[in-house]
This record gives sequence, C-alpha cells and structure tokens, in this order.
Amino acid sequence: EETPVPPGQESEPAIPSGYAQLVVHNGFQFEMRFTLDQQFRPEEGVSEYDLQPGTSVSIVVFPGQIAFTASSPWNGLSGNAELYVEPDQSRARGLRVEPGPGGSSKWDLGWQ
Repeated sequence: EETPVPPGQESEPAIPSGYAQLVVHNGFQFEMRFTLDQQFRPEEGVSEYDLQPGTSVSIVVFPGQIAFTASSPWNGLSGNAELYVEPDQSRARGLRVEPGPGGSSKWDLGWQ
C-alpha cells in the first residue's frame, strides 16, 4: 500500500525493471484525491490516494499512456488528464489549483 510522505522525505525506491514510477505531490492548500485505475498498476491495491497539503505518494505503473483523475472537496473541483511514461522512467507531478478569471478555478495537471 502506498502512503503519503512529507515533501523532501520522499525516498525514490528503485523502479522495477521494465516498469515506471509516478511521484504525485499535493501542492494545493486543501486535501486532494489522486485516482489511478488498477489497469495502470502492476500491484493490486487502492486506486484513490488522499493527499493532505504538502504530502506525496510514489506509485509503480506500467509504462505507456496513463490516465488519471485529480479532485478536491474544496469547491467540488475535479479534472482528468493523461501522460505517457517510458519504461524505467520516474515522473514527478505537483497537483494544484490556479485561480481563474471571474472567481473560477482550474487544475494545473502538468507533469515535470
């Protein structure tokens, strides 16, 4: 089971050969949920990761196109996105919400 850890304390575990790794960080001031379907992960387990502000989770995934959802109970925000990861690659992601015009908000779901 994956568990959130404070920023700066993430230990980058070795990526099993032929797989990839996602490191997801909550850079938002409210709790966020990162959802990743089981089909993208080699090990069975939870699909929803509740991240408190400033916490991170590392997830081993199959390489290829990965779809995910990010959501927050704050203002009922949610968004979907995809990314492509190569075998033996680690990709870091900082989730946050950006204020938009007229009081609207949008997710910043870009990967590093």
